[in-house]
Amino acid sequence: MISSVLSRVFFWSFLIILIGGLAAMIGQATNISLPVKIANSFILNFSRPGILVLAKRTNPAEKEAPDTTIRYSFQKDAAITATGAIPKPVYMNDEAFETSRQAFQKMMAAKLAAGEQLSLDTQSTVIRQEGYPADGNNSMAKTAALANSNAPSNMISQEGRLWEQLRVRPAGSLQSLAFALYNFLNMACYAFFFLVLSRLFRNFYNREYFTAANTLLLKRAGWLLMAPQLLALLVYYSFLDNIHPVKLLAGAAGQVSIVAAYDIIAGIDCTMIILALALLVLSYIFSNGLKLKQENALII
Repeated sequence: MISSVLSRVFFWSFLIILIGGLAAMIGQATNISLPVKIANSFILNFSRPGILVLAKRTNPAEKEAPDTTIRYSFQKDAAITATGAIPKPVYMNDEAFETSRQAFQKMMAAKLAAGEQLSLDTQSTVIRQEGYPADGNNSMAKTAALANSNAPSNMISQEGRLWEQLRVRPAGSLQSLAFALYNFLNMACYAFFFLVLSRLFRNFYNREYFTAANTLLLKRAGWLLMAPQLLALLVYYSFLDNIHPVKLLAGAAGQVSIVAAYDIIAGIDCTMIILALALLVLSYIFSNGLKLKQENALII
């Protein structure tokens, strides 16, 4: 009974994904808007051009947490003579921080001896559970105290680099068609994967287990999961590897600064690769089971 229900569910999943993939390809290739309202605040647009990629932010202006940065500036006769910062992020060891602090103390002694004025601004960044601080009164002191507290709450720190999802839009009609085709092939692979599962569970419902048909279906399911990962590698090394995005901030005075730089990575899903390999191994097991069944039949 469960096998029959799953077979029907997988078949309808195949139809929905395939129709959605065709609609998305037509909309992206022709720039026809195909919005679908899923909920009051969520609208799915099948015709958004481009491909989604995962990228690492390599030098973001946003600080990793926990982080304490002391910004300083020296001023003499209304003119700023030196500015800088002493960071203490989570990834900096105590020896590196002590070296920066000693260098600052030497410079500070020389600047103050020359009659310059010093201004300091301490900025603290922490990640804690939502709801603290509860108000804006003395929030700097609360944040600093929170960073150093031993309260019975979870301490959260950022590990590694920051990740973002970017959409690379096509530059011309040829790329629009290529991107639409790439997205459709991905969805088609997953759609036919569900079709294969539907047929496999229909065979299970008919009490057909170690058969040549099931062995072939398992092998096809494995390659249908592996194909999008191989396609993602091809697109990455032929196109995406040559793109190096940066986020720019333009000021009113015409100044432009780089806020963050991005490194696009190959869109490989390790979970899908593991599942694909597992299905291919399972097809090998089914193949051996079928041979054993045939040998037992000959002996009998």
